[in-house]
Amino acid sequence: MAYDIDSIDYLGENCLIISSACRKKWAERPDDLPCGTSFIQCDECVEAAPGLPGFLKIVKPWWYGEGSGRTFPSLKLILGEVVGGADLLLCWEGGDILTGLRVLNGKVTEHKIVSALGEEMEG
Repeated sequence: MAYDIDSIDYLGENCLIISSACRKKWAERPDDLPCGTSFIQCDECVEAAPGLPGFLKIVKPWWYGEGSGRTFPSLKLILGEVVGGADLLLCWEGGDILTGLRVLNGKVTEHKIVSALGEEMEG
C-alpha cells in the first residue's frame, strides 16, 4: 500500500479476542508492526477477556501511523489468529480512501465501503 492507515474502528458492537501468547509473539517482531500505534503494543487497546484466562479483548483495534500501510499484511495475519467476529472500518492517510475488513474466527476478508443516507433527522 502506498498510504498509511489513519484510523481503524469497529463497526457495530462486535469485538475480537486475542491470546496473550499471540500478542507476545507479534510484539517480538517490531519490523512487522507500524511505528505508530497498534493493539499489539498498546496496553490501553486491550483488556482481560472475562472467563477466558490468557486471552484479551481488543477494545481498540488500533493499527495506524508510520509504517501501517507497509505492515498491513501483518495486520491481516494477526487478525487471522484472533477469535470472534467484527467488521472494521479503515481510514487511509488523508481520509480519501475507506476500506473494510471482516474478521470471523480467523477468516479475514477485505470489503468495499458502501455509504448510504439513513432516516431523516429531526430538528
